[in-house]
Amino acid sequence: MSTALLWYVALTIVGAGAVLPLLQAFGGLRSGGVWYAKPVGLLLVALFAWLTSAETHAPYGLPLVLVGVVLLWVWTGALVWMRPALMTELRRRVAQIAAGEVLFLVLFAIAIVARMQTPNATDTEKPMDLMLLTSIRGASTMPPIDGWYGGVTLSYYHLGHVMVDVVGRIAGIGPGIEMILGVAGTVAMAGVAIFGLAGDIVALSAMRQRVSPWLAGSVAVVSLLFLATLEGFFELLSAHGVGAPGLWASFGVDGLPGTQFVQTGVPTQFWWWWRATRILPGTITEFPAFSVILGDPHAHLLALPLGVTAIATALPAFSGKTPLNWSVWRRNPAALVISGAVFAGLAMTNAWDAVIYGAVWGAAVLAVISASGWPLFGGVMVAGRYFALPALAAGLIAWPFLASLQSVPVGLHLFNEVGSDPTRFLLVFLPLLLPLLVGIALLRPTVRRDAVLTGAAGLAAIVLTWGASNVIAGQSIALSARGHGWYTLAMLVVGFAVAAAACASAMKARETACAAVFGLAALACAIVLATELFFLRDALGDRMNTVFKFWYAVWVVLAVAGGAAVGLAYDRMVSLRPRWIVFPALLLCAVVYGGALLYAPAATVARSREGQEASLDSVAYLGRVDPGAAGAVVWIRSHLNSKDIVLEAVGRDYSEAAVVSSTSGVPTLMGWRGHELTWRGNIAGLGTRFLGAAYIYGEGATADSAARARELGVTYVYIGREEIAQYGASIASKFAAWDTVYAANGSRVVRVPVEAAR
Repeated sequence: MSTALLWYVALTIVGAGAVLPLLQAFGGLRSGGVWYAKPVGLLLVALFAWLTSAETHAPYGLPLVLVGVVLLWVWTGALVWMRPALMTELRRRVAQIAAGEVLFLVLFAIAIVARMQTPNATDTEKPMDLMLLTSIRGASTMPPIDGWYGGVTLSYYHLGHVMVDVVGRIAGIGPGIEMILGVAGTVAMAGVAIFGLAGDIVALSAMRQRVSPWLAGSVAVVSLLFLATLEGFFELLSAHGVGAPGLWASFGVDGLPGTQFVQTGVPTQFWWWWRATRILPGTITEFPAFSVILGDPHAHLLALPLGVTAIATALPAFSGKTPLNWSVWRRNPAALVISGAVFAGLAMTNAWDAVIYGAVWGAAVLAVISASGWPLFGGVMVAGRYFALPALAAGLIAWPFLASLQSVPVGLHLFNEVGSDPTRFLLVFLPLLLPLLVGIALLRPTVRRDAVLTGAAGLAAIVLTWGASNVIAGQSIALSARGHGWYTLAMLVVGFAVAAAACASAMKARETACAAVFGLAALACAIVLATELFFLRDALGDRMNTVFKFWYAVWVVLAVAGGAAVGLAYDRMVSLRPRWIVFPALLLCAVVYGGALLYAPAATVARSREGQEASLDSVAYLGRVDPGAAGAVVWIRSHLNSKDIVLEAVGRDYSEAAVVSSTSGVPTLMGWRGHELTWRGNIAGLGTRFLGAAYIYGEGATADSAARARELGVTYVYIGREEIAQYGASIASKFAAWDTVYAANGSRVVRVPVEAAR
């Protein structure tokens, strides 16, 4: 576990450098921003390293990363010199900082134990994420060369992977271990950040109980990181024979119920836990606990701490203590830098999140402006003036990165197929909604009827516009195809209207904390409703990514809102009468919520039975299952770099094809074709490379294949298990005429001859 300790120390050094800048930026919050220090500090260093390398062609590597760390600490030193009062404020928060470190270590250890059970970088998109990490590690400048599209830079959001690599470089840890510790560190940072965020929301109003923010933070952490969909609970019940099979089948989830075989209380069916994220047909309903158990250090997971921090950037404005004009940024430049960096980082890590959390901040500002009596047009103008500088800062920071991407255009389209029926919708969200619903019910907010009708009319108008657009487009069948999905739309419209009305009443009564809870609930309803009516068509051509990305962010919003709602209900010491109704209702909610918490440990145990050797190294398996490939990777790392291209057979996506490039960081001609097509949309270039690889392997060591290889930039050819499977056992003999630079255990690397001088 010494590597895990090194990771923690490296991350702590980086995070500590951001504590005083955050105190200056968010000193008005209860936490003073200290619980966001690790993700913000890491983000600032990664942004510095990426942008400096990209704009100046300075070599990317440990020296550049250390310069970024030193500059962050120089900022801290300047604040100590110029604002000594910050040190006094820091000493007042020592207990908070210590509690955050304890929470981080607990979550970090839990996540490491979960990830160690199945470390191999072989399932789902782990090979892709490993390729991103090794490509970044082997890069000389930013953006890095694409490990699966040699000679061309990456065309995928990868700043989150750069953040992982920054910690790995400081700690002296390679990409194989980064795969495990990167996930664990991300989970711990997100947990600490949401713990602080829920407490900050509760403290927006005068508190009566000192423990209230701690209770709010605890519920928020559990909801974010440990809670699962209701389907996960039903999997466990059905596996234990509880309920008739027909009951579970009636929910319409493919594969439910599974087989009724359990061992030590955990189902034995292979990957039974997967179905908890496949509740809606044709889409993905992933949640953070599943992400950790699956173990892919994917963009949406790596962006989680930044997303939580992005919500925190809205709190100073929502508190009503900050003037909403451009002068606030002049008086607090640290807030401008950090806010711009957070949203730029989101755009560079998982671009969808920048839109979602930007909407959270925008809604918070518009709510405050509206409560001040501004008319709609004037309020929008005031908000625009307030957001001009942070939006400009975020755009300037993110532009070099975004301009380097070669992506398929994304367009907004009507969703005119069967929507989410209420049953499946509740299977996804009911456990997550319970703390929020319980808290709101106990708080018993004041709701004006006219405000509810106004909110309902606003969203109903959007639904009617969607329906009219379908009729005009000749898709009137979409209205009848919606089926039971109309009930879901009605639930969302009513939920939004009631929450928005409660938010308005709370703001009028100056109950800012309650207003924040109700506002987040209303915004969650609006976001989900939007995904039921529209979708962003990307290279996949359907709504899968829209639901996947937006609902994942909604999980964060509802987790923090639920935690804050419970904390506020406790703080107000609300009445629990009539007890004959309240206590049974609370007991039922506790059973459902607690049942949904059983999924994560059960799924972790199930994964531990898959036969993988527990380890912190995600590539250690290669030496056991394919020692020839492992040896080739060692040779390639030692002798080649990202300017070379090692040809490998082009295989299917989600297969073990391109294992050498994924593990070594030295690119191949083309890896997973479907992923490159999704990232680039460059069909002609993909076809040329695909046919070129097939031609070279088919021809062998001929003058024509050497010419084709040189034309494509290929400098070496790899022959291993995938190549033998595709081209036959004699494939190695076909390249006997070329210089063999590595050969062992059935694997071979041959050098493409250089062109003869004329």
